[in-house]
Parts: sequence; C-alpha cells; structure tokens
Amino acid sequence: MAKILVMGGSRFIGWHVLQKLKDHDVLVINRGNVPESEYLPEGAKAIKADRNSEEQMREALEGKTI
Repeated sequence: MAKILVMGGSRFIGWHVLQKLKDHDVLVINRGNVPESEYLPEGAKAIKADRNSEEQMREALEGKTI
C-alpha cells in the first residue's frame, strides 16, 4: 500500500483520481470548499489549506509523514 498526497481532489478529475487510489493510504489537501462526504473515499484523510499560502501549507503538513 502506497502513501499518497493529493492536492485538490474535490472536483471532477480529482474525484476520479481518488476513486482509483482508494486502496492506498491517501491524504488529500485542499481548501475545503466541498464537503468531504462528496469526494473523500472511505479511509482517506483530508486537511484544509490553500496551496497558494506557504504559511497554511507549512502548518497543515507539519509533522505529517505521508
């Protein structure tokens, strides 16, 4: 099982990518504009941060090993 970080994931293409990865250890990072129940496969984890904000990304990923 691979550990995979997906940036985005809540829109059309991202949803399909996440469905293909559902047998892996997946961490999704996005702005949180879409409810997790609409895109996040069972077992995947999500954190909220804007990829355009270095500070938010550092805080969100601090201590993560994936």
